[in-house]
Amino acid sequence: VANFKLVKGHTFLLQAMARIVPEFPLLKLVLVGEDEFDGALERQARELEIAGDAPLALPLVVAALGLRRSELRLRRLALRPGRRFFFDLLRQLGAQLTFEENDDSTTDVLVRSGKLKPTRIAKGRAEKLLEQVPLLAVMATQSEGEFVIRDIEVLRQGEYDYLAHLVQQLRLIEAKVGEFPEGLVFDSRVFEPLDQ
Repeated sequence: VANFKLVKGHTFLLQAMARIVPEFPLLKLVLVGEDEFDGALERQARELEIAGDAPLALPLVVAALGLRRSELRLRRLALRPGRRFFFDLLRQLGAQLTFEENDDSTTDVLVRSGKLKPTRIAKGRAEKLLEQVPLLAVMATQSEGEFVIRDIEVLRQGEYDYLAHLVQQLRLIEAKVGEFPEGLVFDSRVFEPLDQ
């Protein structure tokens, strides 16, 4: 939605979203642009307390985990069962995550940085995390030891080899990453913490 004008009824749209999002949690509305109401639409969206989309918060979580002594609080995420898989993996890797359920079926998440353990992600786990492979790759550069992501060869299919591109971009920032036909391997921590 763009070009915010009073006559277009955007305020009614926000009220409708607040009512239907609980029934359709995957529904999204993106508001982009300036409004002629001096920020009134943004304030209304906050007042209606439309829950945030957890997948959109994942890059912030990964960034917070990579910065020593950082802490990030995410409020009112729509974390449905089955959408917690990435967060569960982060916990297995040693991330300090605290979940607090709210009365409105949303979740507040507190993220604290810490040492991430290496792992091997393959088969069913890899399939569930295909959309998050770039985030996993960034996390892998911050773990200590060998971190392997396998069974993601589907990202090489089609007109564009996403894995080759990802490896190329990671090497530009001096990440120690290797590739093989069905995945990636990372070796040790590459970057120094920003606060040293």
